Formats: sequence, C-alpha cells, structure tokens
Amino acid sequence: NIFKACAEGGDGHIGKKELMSACLGDEEIVEFLCLPAGLDRESLCEVMEKKFQDLDSDADRDIDWDQFVKFYRANYVENNKPPDLDLDQQANLGKIFGICDVSGDGSITKRELIKTLRKDKEVARFFGLPAKIRQEDGSREKMESLF
Repeated sequence: NIFKACAEGGDGHIGKKELMSACLGDEEIVEFLCLPAGLDRESLCEVMEKKFQDLDSDADRDIDWDQFVKFYRANYVENNKPPDLDLDQQANLGKIFGICDVSGDGSITKRELIKTLRKDKEVARFFGLPAKIRQEDGSREKMESLF
C-alpha cells in the first residue's frame, strides 16, 4: 500500500523527507500523487514541496492517514479517475459497498447510504461524512455530491 511505502518510520505519519525518498525510488508513488513523471531530482524536489504543503492540511509537517485519504478522495473519487487498488484495498471497498447496498441490487441509493452512515462509523469515516446527515451543516450537500 502506498501510504505504508511512504511512512518509513512506521509511526503512521509521512514526513517530507520520507515522501521525497519514496518518490525518488518509486514511479508508482509519483503517479499516485499526480506528479509529473521523469523529473530530475532538483525539479522533483520543487514540485514535491508544493505537493507536501497541499497534503499537509494542518501544517504540522506530517501527513497522517486522514490527510492521505482526503487527497485520495479529491484526486481519484471526486474526479472519477480509476485508482489502482491492491487486493486489500479492493476487499475493503467491496466490504463497504456490500454494507451500503442493503437491498443487494448492486447499487447504493441515497437512503441506503444515510441509513448505513447512522449504523457504521467505519463507513461514515470512509466517505468523510458524519453519522447524521443534515442540511444545516452542509453534510447533505456533501452526501449529494456522491450521487
């Protein structure tokens, strides 16, 4: 998994040096991060500086799992860009889809998603939504954007 490959320290966070090292050693990570391919070290360092700042949304100089997932959603899920998933990720997505597809018809309705969010915190976290969808807090609009 790409997050584990970048988080060399095993502390669940990716530092700037870790991310740079991972990008220099793995074209798959460069592609996942939507960086231009084939850059020399100096150019990659310049591009990586900006990318790291984008990923590190709380400016604590580390990228945690939630920030990484947020990047994934913004660049792959919301842009309908099909990601390359490993078998564990495919299984997790399949599990979440199965939980949400209450009727078993192969699709998830808004009603099914709302009911599932109330019952399952893992699903709510995956979609970046609260357990209770409300118009007032903007969560309804965010949920609607999934459909």
